[in-house]
Amino acid sequence: MDFALWSLIIGWAFVLIWVPTTLFGQRKVHPKALFVLFFAELWERFSFYGMKAVLTVFMVSYLHLMGSSAVEAMPDAKAEEYFHLFTAAVYATP
Repeated sequence: MDFALWSLIIGWAFVLIWVPTTLFGQRKVHPKALFVLFFAELWERFSFYGMKAVLTVFMVSYLHLMGSSAVEAMPDAKAEEYFHLFTAAVYATP
């Protein structure tokens, strides 16, 4: 495995072990709902950034398969454009 994957695994293990341990160990200091709030925010961000990555992968694959001459030259650039449109829509629509 490459370095990026290992650092991602270690980072998530750190977050998923250290944060609950800290919150549980200091439960007299923190409000009870903080634990639930933290994990709701964690999964919200995980799903948002995961969906952006999946969108980019599928758009590059789709644009490669589409096969038009304009898109065939730079499918990654077109996928990046759709990626930024998605991000702008996510921030603009609420």
